[in-house]
Amino acid sequence: MVATEEILRARLAVAVLTRDRPERLKESLHAATLALQGADGAILVINNGTRPVPAPRHTGGIACRVVNTGANLGVAARNLALSNTDAEFLLMIDDDAAVPPSAGKDLMAAFAAVPRAGAVAFRVHGPFGEEACLLPSVFHGCACAFRTTALRAIGGYPEDFGYYGEEYDIAFRLYTAGYRILQMDRDGGVRHLRDPSGRSPDRIVSRLIRNNTRLWCSSLPAHQVWPAIRDTVWRYYLVARRERAVRGFMHGCLGLPSAALRGLKRRRPMAAPCCASVTLADKVRSAALRLRASGIQHVVVCGVGKFPSLWIRILRLAGLLPVAFWDRNPCWKGRSVAGIPVVVVEPGPSAGTHPNAGNTTAWLTGTSSQTDNATWEAALRAMGLDCRPSAPREATSASPGTIDLLDSAEIRCFLPIPPNPWAPGGHLTRWHRPCFALPQT
Repeated sequence: MVATEEILRARLAVAVLTRDRPERLKESLHAATLALQGADGAILVINNGTRPVPAPRHTGGIACRVVNTGANLGVAARNLALSNTDAEFLLMIDDDAAVPPSAGKDLMAAFAAVPRAGAVAFRVHGPFGEEACLLPSVFHGCACAFRTTALRAIGGYPEDFGYYGEEYDIAFRLYTAGYRILQMDRDGGVRHLRDPSGRSPDRIVSRLIRNNTRLWCSSLPAHQVWPAIRDTVWRYYLVARRERAVRGFMHGCLGLPSAALRGLKRRRPMAAPCCASVTLADKVRSAALRLRASGIQHVVVCGVGKFPSLWIRILRLAGLLPVAFWDRNPCWKGRSVAGIPVVVVEPGPSAGTHPNAGNTTAWLTGTSSQTDNATWEAALRAMGLDCRPSAPREATSASPGTIDLLDSAEIRCFLPIPPNPWAPGGHLTRWHRPCFALPQT
């Protein structure tokens, strides 16, 4: 690691990680200087690239320094922010991400309102719409602020991840240490330009397989490790076929033993209650038990999500029959997970034509990304289904304008609305059964 002779002093430091994308870096730095106006702030540019980056000339009077690493350290280079600044809070952003002008003020208010907040993330908007992690309890990694003491306490960014998936590792360790993760729940948010330069589908798939496997082996309870690895390999096999990254998939699979070994050497599994909350297992179980008690027999899960084998196991233990996953990703077309078919559905009121759903089938949302969950919920309401939360909402610990990712993660159940028995088509004549698309089982 590279250290500077003098510590950069500020209360809020913005650390921009860059690698050979000077034009993107310029845009990101401009947004950072606007966000820090009027705040006790500083900017640290961490250069992972092969070409030196000169110190920016126009920063609006905000202190700025460049650290050239001399090698591509991956996301581990962000740990240089811990050794090069004495800031109370650190905002870590990628060089193709631009924070909103209100970011500095909003972050300080959020951290001040929730002392146990270890991180505050943003809603992220990319070229094709809003982006979010597949697990709704985890923040998006392109822009996230940390309480410096919290990031130090958990050991900083992982040294052996390179890129991709590090936000899961950090989130799991923050939750294990008792910290909360907030998210700015406002319009605007971070603009993620997703510059394609330097992004290889083969490398991405390979590292996602490796990093996820390493994380599952280090953090999940023993009985969940193998199902999670199996789900990960199957997902990225399908992604690799679609993205023509089969070589990267094979490379990732060849690295599975060493990734698993590294995870086992660092093994510190989450406590059972923490793991159940972070993986949404407790909320899925609560929803399943309520559905079974109300006479529901069949379940369609909207969104395959990060841990489909876990969802299937919980539903079956509750006495429910998972009949299908619905998903929007075309890579799942004609596929299945642990014997449960995946139906690729474009959400909308025309999604269903099958007349045999009846009143014993429920649809579950909440197991996928925040963006997908909202899309499914809107679509199911448009199809005439009744929404029932799985359980009373927890009292949120978030500050105004933010959400707590654990508190806000919710499994919602959608059921056919029972008809009025006295109306035409009521049970005095016949039950009206809405039409929905279900696979033949």
